[in-house]
Amino acid sequence: MDHFTRMGGYADQEVPIIVRGDGCHLEDVNGKRYLDALAGLFSVNIGYSFGDEVGQAALEQMRELPFYTNWSYAHPRRSSWPRSWPRSRPAT
Repeated sequence: MDHFTRMGGYADQEVPIIVRGDGCHLEDVNGKRYLDALAGLFSVNIGYSFGDEVGQAALEQMRELPFYTNWSYAHPRRSSWPRSWPRSRPAT
């Protein structure tokens, strides 16, 4: 396993197998629900209730450019955002 995980905690029990998500919750194969509060190192967690919208956007992006690092580079979609956008969002 990955060095970021603490898999030793599962020495005496099974590792949860996540099969679905809804809103900010995940569910494992046994039906147990978890609050997904971990966030992602290389992803944005917007919740799991946006399948159609995110799926369509992902499809369009995958057809154009599936992946490239964002370190020292930009993409036209990001470059077209208003420069003030990050500062104009409400504080969370």
